Amino acid sequence: MATPFEVRNIQAQQPANPYEEGYFSKAAEGIIENINNYKAGEALELAKLEQETKAQQAVKNRLRTSVGSPTEVGMWGRDFNVAQEAAKFLQREDVIAQYAEDEVTQAQYQQAVNGLNAYMKGAEEYYSTTYGDPLQAKDPKGIQKGTWLSATEREARGGGIYESTGFTDRNTYDMYSNNYNALEAHDVVPGTMRIENGMLAYDKVSGGTGTLDMAAFQATDVFAPQLERTSYKDPAEFYRSNQAAHVRKAKTEDDAKTFATNWVLNHDENQMDALRYYNNRNDGNYSRQEFMSNEELRNDIISSYVDEAIGLWEKPKPKSTGSTTKKKPNVPSAVALGDGRFMDITNQTGSNKLATTFYENMANKVIGLTMSGEDIVIQFAGGIDDVNIPLTPQTNEERMDRLRLEEYLDKVFGEGGFDKVIAELSGVTSGGGMDVF
Repeated sequence: MATPFEVRNIQAQQPANPYEEGYFSKAAEGIIENINNYKAGEALELAKLEQETKAQQAVKNRLRTSVGSPTEVGMWGRDFNVAQEAAKFLQREDVIAQYAEDEVTQAQYQQAVNGLNAYMKGAEEYYSTTYGDPLQAKDPKGIQKGTWLSATEREARGGGIYESTGFTDRNTYDMYSNNYNALEAHDVVPGTMRIENGMLAYDKVSGGTGTLDMAAFQATDVFAPQLERTSYKDPAEFYRSNQAAHVRKAKTEDDAKTFATNWVLNHDENQMDALRYYNNRNDGNYSRQEFMSNEELRNDIISSYVDEAIGLWEKPKPKSTGSTTKKKPNVPSAVALGDGRFMDITNQTGSNKLATTFYENMANKVIGLTMSGEDIVIQFAGGIDDVNIPLTPQTNEERMDRLRLEEYLDKVFGEGGFDKVIAELSGVTSGGGMDVF
């Protein structure tokens, strides 16, 4: 497109004879045409510029509106401070202009926005979990929960909430208060929020660099009570308890120790007995958390507890058979045992088909006991495979199977019931059996 200067020069380029016919009219037409072309080009450039400005503004608006607004009511002060500073930074005009330049910077900005939105959602959920509900904190169950409102309610009532159930809270109210103050503290140095590799980062008042890390919401136990039993079984009480009945009946000391160790390891209550006993005897102060997280420590404490308990074990005395004349045991009929007093074998796999629950309604599936070599054979109806229980067990699993059966037969037939049944079965001819169920 010709410039005004070029237009003005058109006349100079015309024939030098001004008297030539049409000279001035042609010159005027050329000037007007070039002026019109100039205006059209200028209008096109302005329209293009306006179109680019609108598109850029649309990008900026899109970036600006993608930023969420944090709500102070639903977050801890610590998290609201981070979210608020991040939102203010992302909504600054200079920041938006910087990151609206091209697709790469726009993607970085959007990544930071997504991080902020996820952080705000996590902060709201965390607050709901740890702050608590004012109404629930006052009811009998809610007051025991691990929330700030429950902790303050327990303190307002003078404590003692858990003592009635045989426990006490190792945590003090001062500990809960310290955690509360930490969650409410603002830790962002104003004006330091920035985007680093698509992630929002800031300088911390407490020192170092902070990020919008979701790990901040993992500590959900900040107000959770650390309960410790106020009463416990010492090793002697454990050994004499119903829980250790199978330990006392073990045929060897090694078996007794194995049974006792397995029982304690599989029952939280007894593990806490061992820990409490250890702390009292050794002026220890190990918490439940320390005990459970340190496998070596836990095994040492349990081993010491079990060793002391097994020190009371005595080798079972052989039962007197009395007369050599065989007497049939007092074997209940199938009708007498129709209430289902037998072990539950459902949902069992592998060789160990006997469960620890003995009195489920399974009697109608048990049809008798026989002997096969050194094994007791439990026979079931309905196509269920027989279960063999070795009289001389070789593995812990076999020992537990035998003890379960022994306890059951002693309970059904009275003391010595197991021995009576074995004596009877030993006299049964091959292929025979007892219809004891």
